[in-house]
Amino acid sequence: MKIKILSWNMWGLNDGEKRRLIKTVLNEWRCDVVVLQETKIEGDISRVARHLWGSRWVDFVNLEAIGTSGGILIMWDKRLLEGELIISGSQSISCRLTAIGQDFSWFITGIYASNSRIERQDLWWELAASRGLCNGPWVVCRDFNTTRHSNERSNNHRLTRAMRNFSDAINDLPLVDPPLFGGSFTWNKGNNQGIASRIDRFLFSIEWDEHFRNIRQSTLPRITSDHCPIKLTCGDWEQRKPSYFKFANWWLEVDGFKDLVKAWWLSFAVQGHPDFILATKLKLLKAKLKEWNVANFGDLAKRKTELLNQLTILDVLQEQRNLTDDELIQKANIALDFEEISKYEESSWRQKSRILWLKQGDK
Repeated sequence: MKIKILSWNMWGLNDGEKRRLIKTVLNEWRCDVVVLQETKIEGDISRVARHLWGSRWVDFVNLEAIGTSGGILIMWDKRLLEGELIISGSQSISCRLTAIGQDFSWFITGIYASNSRIERQDLWWELAASRGLCNGPWVVCRDFNTTRHSNERSNNHRLTRAMRNFSDAINDLPLVDPPLFGGSFTWNKGNNQGIASRIDRFLFSIEWDEHFRNIRQSTLPRITSDHCPIKLTCGDWEQRKPSYFKFANWWLEVDGFKDLVKAWWLSFAVQGHPDFILATKLKLLKAKLKEWNVANFGDLAKRKTELLNQLTILDVLQEQRNLTDDELIQKANIALDFEEISKYEESSWRQKSRILWLKQGDK
């Protein structure tokens, strides 16, 4: 399954020429769900939604603007997805989406945060309330009107209270904050003024992260707005068989293995709730173990064959002449390596046989 979500602060949808241009690029980008912030439209928005989507098959939920401020529109193709409104607040709106013909339901929340730090505190409470109703895979997007890290502003490298509050909200929910590809900033003040920041982003729950093998957040070209669109692409776009992780018991017999695992575990800097920290560290540890095993051992059977071939070459040389001291040391080391690899392979066989017995029982 593959899902593409577009999030874009439009800075107003009242101009007909602007809507025509937006319709053109939406048709080009072909996303499954489109979230537009700062629509600045009050009242019925159905005609605007149909025009932007380019067909009558659009369905949507909408948070009306207050005067000429705010407004959020979430759109999707109702031939592919069924949607329902879950909750709306002053700065957010949430809905449930279910893929038609597939057993997958998920939640999405569109955000347009206030410029006021005090009012933005209400948004964190809104998100907490939304999370209570959005029990499952959950995506949150877009204009938070604040950055999270000091390097996300071009002209200010201080860590402010608003940034700390934002990070606390992400950790408390808890949500995954993925890296951004395609650029460092999502908002620019005019042209060549040198003021830019990353105030737009996707966040998602651990359930969403576990459902998709690949997740990529990237910027798209900035058009008609001082915010650039961002796209979240999720799914199996790399066509390969899934690789399942199995802990090999013989790793425990390798000298220094436990100390190595301890050092890796302590090196992982992860913040958030204890269950989020544990899940993330286990994922990082799995990657380290795979990398270490391939670099040091690879395929045990293949490694044994290589060692036997090296011994054969030395045996042939020894039939023709006496081996040098270096060659004798090399042969002894190969024999020791072969003995060690054989021990590891035997342990692996015993582990596999126990797994097979557990699966098949005593037949």
